[in-house]
Amino acid sequence: MKKSLTLLGLFLCIQAYAGIGDTFNLVIDGNKEVTFKVTNDDEVQVGDGTNIAVANTISGYLTIPSSVVEKGVTYKVTAIGREAFKNCKSLESVIIPNSVIEIGWGAFYGSGLTSITIPNSVKYLDDEVCCECSNLVSATIGDGVTAIGWSVFRSCRNLTQVSLGNNVKCIGGYSFSGCKFSNIEIPYSVTEIGDYAFSSSKLKTIDIPDGVKRIGECAFWGCTYLESVIIPNSVESICCGAFLLTKWDSNLPEGMNYAGLVAYKYKGTIPAD
Repeated sequence: MKKSLTLLGLFLCIQAYAGIGDTFNLVIDGNKEVTFKVTNDDEVQVGDGTNIAVANTISGYLTIPSSVVEKGVTYKVTAIGREAFKNCKSLESVIIPNSVIEIGWGAFYGSGLTSITIPNSVKYLDDEVCCECSNLVSATIGDGVTAIGWSVFRSCRNLTQVSLGNNVKCIGGYSFSGCKFSNIEIPYSVTEIGDYAFSSSKLKTIDIPDGVKRIGECAFWGCTYLESVIIPNSVESICCGAFLLTKWDSNLPEGMNYAGLVAYKYKGTIPAD
């Protein structure tokens, strides 16, 4: 009997702790109820990876804590899960702690964010993280990020200020398509600019740094204000339509035009011989 009671007590003790994959809700930042999912023995992510982490009526500002306590156990907050704040139209700003290393697909898709700062702890921005955030004005990406995913800031039509971290290597396809900024400083760490990366943006000038090897298909397509383009000798390939429908392209002289060391475009009628 004593052995049975001991085993029962042990069972109840084990059950008191959340296991990997379990979720729980906590009220943080005063009055905001947020869902967390256990991803490791001592780590959680914001959201369960399937549904939004808060009521989509959440408004104002949210400070995500670096750690949370559930049933006496302290968990480090290391990720913001898939679609955690999707379509939270009244959410204006989120403070992301330095404990977070990953921001999942569409985490802030279509939200009301006006600004966002990605801390240096974050290594990768997954696809569509801030896609269609029409109120977003400024974005700062920390030095920890090495790759910007597909469509991360696509259709952020009021995004006028962007600061890229010094370790970004790849700017993903459509990542800044349709944004409003007129210039952007691309760090020397970048080696690839993805397909449609800056298409239909308001860029007026672009200075591509030495180190970039590939400029993707239609990367600057439809940037109708883009008049000044500097391309370094490091570029090995410029894909189809990279600068189509830009002032720079339309102002090219007759004959063969080179961009860096790459034969970019022949303008006019190619001689028969």
